[in-house]
Amino acid sequence: MASNERGDNMIRVKDGQVVQRNLPKTGKLSDGRWVSNYHLLPEDKLKAEGWLPVEENKPDFDPDIERLVFSHYEILDDKVIVHYKAENRPAPEPEQDPEAEAVRSAVLLFTTEKIRADELDPEDIVPLVRLYPVYEIGREYKAGDLFAYKGELYEVVQGHTSQEDWKPDENESLYKVKTPEGVIKEWEQPAGSYDAYDVGDMVEFEGKVYESVMDGNVWSPSQYPEGWELVE
Repeated sequence: MASNERGDNMIRVKDGQVVQRNLPKTGKLSDGRWVSNYHLLPEDKLKAEGWLPVEENKPDFDPDIERLVFSHYEILDDKVIVHYKAENRPAPEPEQDPEAEAVRSAVLLFTTEKIRADELDPEDIVPLVRLYPVYEIGREYKAGDLFAYKGELYEVVQGHTSQEDWKPDENESLYKVKTPEGVIKEWEQPAGSYDAYDVGDMVEFEGKVYESVMDGNVWSPSQYPEGWELVE
């Protein structure tokens, strides 16, 4: 098996929990030493470091109306089985105005490579976030893909299949944020628990700034005022 294929199909387990997926090119050994070509270490050494091969268990599903999403890990002595489940696809978005869609495509064509190459100021990226596709669970992402998540724009660092417990704002090994820090974004309707607002998340809503006082917050400040605290 080629090294990159092996890297994409291994998971690191520690104390019975999955702590890392995809072998890094530079990694830290359990004795504290950092080594290059970590992904090329012998398999017996990787196993000693907690890395196990991955097996995926995907149920049959109807791709026209369903999609696969991460369910849970099953950790065995010699491998980790990643279980998926089928769920209904979100309702399709209304048809776009052809002229507006043409403008959107042109803007993406012009800006995508500039964003990847860090040739646009982060402040200039903010108004472009809404033009990019929204992050999805169970989607195959490749390095360089751009998507919107909680009002931020992210770039995929390593190719992978997105999972519910790999949140873009908590996983720097898979995602790189491209928008500036400290900018409060407008509230957007979460698609599910994976992109819901958590305690401390701040949003702008109807000209005012609110802070979420609960985890898993999928409601706007007007829909569920108890879930938000007015900041200013």
